[in-house]
Amino acid sequence: MKTVIKKTSELLKLLKDGEIKISGDLRVECDIPWRDCGEKILGLEVSGNISSEGYISSEGDISSEGYISSKGYIHSKGDISSKGYIYSKGYIHSEGDISSKGNIYSKGYIHSKGDISSEGYIHSEGDIYSKGYIHSKGDISSEGNIYSEGDIYSEGDISSEGDISSEGYISSKGYIYSKGNILTVSYIKTHSMLGIKFGLKLECKAVVPCELSPWDREHWGERFGIDTSNGCWDEFVERLSAVAEKLLRQKKWLPIERLMLESSLGKYRKSE
Repeated sequence: MKTVIKKTSELLKLLKDGEIKISGDLRVECDIPWRDCGEKILGLEVSGNISSEGYISSEGDISSEGYISSKGYIHSKGDISSKGYIYSKGYIHSEGDISSKGNIYSKGYIHSKGDISSEGYIHSEGDIYSKGYIHSKGDISSEGNIYSEGDIYSEGDISSEGDISSEGYISSKGYIYSKGNILTVSYIKTHSMLGIKFGLKLECKAVVPCELSPWDREHWGERFGIDTSNGCWDEFVERLSAVAEKLLRQKKWLPIERLMLESSLGKYRKSE
C-alpha cells in the first residue's frame, strides 16, 4: 500500500494526537515546510519507505521501516531513523540521533545533536557534525570536515577533504586520511598497516592499535620488544615510550609504527 501526498493539507489530515502513522510506503510530491506543517508533526512513522520530491521537516521524530529518500533536505527536531538507507539531495539535520541500517548519504551536510550511526557507510558532500558519537560499519567520508564531540569509529576507512576532529577517540579498521588536520585529545586507534595520512597537523594523545586482542598483544610485543601481556592503551604507551627513542634509531619501521613510536614520546600532543 502506498500513500501519495500532493499537498501539505493532505498530510496534516493524517495527524492523530500530533503524530502521523502510515502502514506501507509514503510518497510526498510537495515540500513539507516547518512553518504551518512540520511544526505540527510531532512524529512521522512509516512501516514502508519514505520518498519525497521536496524537502521534509518535522517537529518530532522521522522513522521508517524502509528507506528515507528526499530530493530536498531532511530536517527533524527529533530523531531520524531508518531500517533502510537515508538519502538526501540537500542536508540532513537532526536535533536528536540519526541512525540507519543501511547507508547515510547527503549532498549537503550531515548534522546531529545526538549520535550518528550506520550499518553501512556514511558520506557527505558537506561537513559531518555530531554532538554525540559517529559510528559506521562501513566507511566514513566527507568532502568537508568531520567533527564529533564524542568518539569517531569506523569498521572501514575514515577520510576527509577537510579536518577530522573529535573530543573522544578516533578509531578505524581501515586507513585514516585527511587533507587537513587530524585532531583529538584522546587516542587514535588504527588496525591498518596503511596507517594515517594528514595534510597539515596531527594532534593526539598517542597512536595505538585499534584492538588489543591476544594476537595484537603478541604481534606488537614481538615487534617492539615490550611486555604487552596485560594492561590497556595507557600501559601500552607507557611501556613503548620507555624504549621509543632507542627504537627510532632503526630504519625498519613502517609509517604507522613510526607514528606509534613518535606519539608515545608526546610528539603529536597538543602544545599547552
